[in-house]
Amino acid sequence: MNKPLNDGLDRKVDSWFTISSLFLVLLVGGLIYKEMNPPYRVYQDEAYLALALAEESAGNSELAAYYRGEAEGKPPRGIRQLFLASGEVERCGSCHVDDSGLESWHLENVNPRFPTSFFGCTVCHGGDRMALEIHRAHHGLKKSVAEMEAPLWDSHSENAAAIISFWNRLREVSPPLSNPLAESQPDYRDVSITGKPMGTFGVAVCLSCHARSTGLTEHIYSERTWDHIDRWSESKFESFRVVEKEPDYLTPPAEILLARGLSEEAYRANCKGCHTTGYDSATDTYRDGGVTCEACHGPGEVFAGLMMRGTVPTKTGPHSFQGEGALVARISADRNVCITCHNPNRHELRPTEGERGEHARLASRRYEAMNHLEPLPPLEGAILGPAQGYESEELFEAQDLEAVGQAIAEKAGCLACHSITGIRVVGPTWKGLYGSERILSDGTVVVADEQYMLESILEPMAKVAQGYFAGMMPGGFEKTLSEEDLQAIIAYMKSLQ
Repeated sequence: MNKPLNDGLDRKVDSWFTISSLFLVLLVGGLIYKEMNPPYRVYQDEAYLALALAEESAGNSELAAYYRGEAEGKPPRGIRQLFLASGEVERCGSCHVDDSGLESWHLENVNPRFPTSFFGCTVCHGGDRMALEIHRAHHGLKKSVAEMEAPLWDSHSENAAAIISFWNRLREVSPPLSNPLAESQPDYRDVSITGKPMGTFGVAVCLSCHARSTGLTEHIYSERTWDHIDRWSESKFESFRVVEKEPDYLTPPAEILLARGLSEEAYRANCKGCHTTGYDSATDTYRDGGVTCEACHGPGEVFAGLMMRGTVPTKTGPHSFQGEGALVARISADRNVCITCHNPNRHELRPTEGERGEHARLASRRYEAMNHLEPLPPLEGAILGPAQGYESEELFEAQDLEAVGQAIAEKAGCLACHSITGIRVVGPTWKGLYGSERILSDGTVVVADEQYMLESILEPMAKVAQGYFAGMMPGGFEKTLSEEDLQAIIAYMKSLQ
């Protein structure tokens, strides 16, 4: 029997059909396998196993069995999604399954305002919030504090845009406020790009550049701006001095404390929240007594950090950190900042009747002008030395020198840039500084003795530490700090070991 003429062609077609069918079978099988065993499942299983081992070591056998899937109830599997207030979806929890642990850590170590169950992860850390594969999910991820802060201090970045876009993003994913007096979303200008609360510098640092008497900014600031500073320095800056003398502040009314279930400290804290600047309710401390610059303009950590860096050369030309700082400063005060204190209910705890009652106080218009107060001491001479704050040289010497140094450092604004905990803020930390070896920007190594610390205060550009820039620290402290002040500050620095 003769073979058909197209037999060879049929064989080729059959071969290609077989190969194509096999390829399709393998492809479909691979897709089914991947769908049944997605990559995130591996990380999910590893995360649950890690939780089980941790609970076993802690002696929680029942919880360990739950995470292993051996108990009656089993931990949730599959894609885990978080719906943000903006309507967006985030899937980080598909691999990072320890929701409560992550949230507890962030509330304790970052900021109690930002529970991860509301704000998610990508708002601070970046990455692809919808991806379930590790490479895609972690693309652009900022794991460490240094990586998150890099756009703020990098001379090749738009520093102001980085922090402003972060604040705007926080507002987008925030649950809306229910206060009818407020804007729909909270204001976050008191938060740094890592989500942590920003530090306040204090009015002394602000006025070291912005006061009329310094003459440092005559080419920028108009008479109107200086008049604004002068007007506030004679009124709001001193408001806490009025509050401290009020009878109900000195002795909170017992009937109000009983009715509200408050302690005397809690009653006074309600006053400090509005009449001081940089108030921390957890420690009952504040930066300035009075409503000073940062009460309305926001904490100055980022702004001052940028301004102190000046202008630096780059391959594409000079980069002006001061220009970036100016962009941050141009953001006007948010209405939510104002209504926190300026609202009808703020004085609801106070007595209403009598000569010193709230009705009489409002009628006196005393909140609008407090020029009858004695002016604050000028920013000249010693800040807390014998010239100001002590009756005599002998009384100054009788004080605990380290405690005096701490008070002077706080008053001068030192602790706004230099932490005492070992954490880098703007400048080097003071913790463990004394006696340590310091690598300078030129590569030389020096020991941080008393002479080094004194020189660093009076001539901050003489020896610049590696990793910092000349001009970051303002000068002129020889005009505002006496010899006694300097001795006390150095004694305090030496104690921070």
